[in-house]
Amino acid sequence: MPIAVRHLEKLNPVAWWEQFGNNCPDLHTFAIRVLSQCTSATGCERNWSAFEFIHSKKRNRLEHKRLNDLIFVRYNLKLRE
Repeated sequence: MPIAVRHLEKLNPVAWWEQFGNNCPDLHTFAIRVLSQCTSATGCERNWSAFEFIHSKKRNRLEHKRLNDLIFVRYNLKLRE
């Protein structure tokens, strides 16, 4: 809605959401999912653990892109498990 866009800068986020957020059920559901996520360093620690596993003394000369690709594959395999 054009009025919602105009008021985006004028209202604080809570007031904007109370006034215009109920008109968008998909956005409402998405916002609840995003804001319900817990924040922690676990994902970061998991990533460093995978990095340490792949970047060993034998593989310390891997190119940056290849190392990132291996981390990506390993992380996604763990997620699938």
